[in-house]
Amino acid sequence: MITAEPEHPVAKRMRERHEAKYGELSEVMRSIQNWRNVVEDFRGPFNRDREKPVTEEDVEAAELQMLADIRDYSKKSEGTNCVKN
Repeated sequence: MITAEPEHPVAKRMRERHEAKYGELSEVMRSIQNWRNVVEDFRGPFNRDREKPVTEEDVEAAELQMLADIRDYSKKSEGTNCVKN
């Protein structure tokens, strides 16, 4: 039986802060941030010099994943009021 490694305390605090800040949208925000990081790496001045440069295909894959995550969230939240006043 394989047991999951316990979450590192710092990683746990970061995840908890992220979830507290974004609430239900935390997974969507994580996906958007991942896409943004891939785009920034792609546009970075030293991208070509990396051992494995970020390609346009990487950017497109990150964008497609982000859109899929947003679509999934939208389907899950249909019929609910997602805006909190």
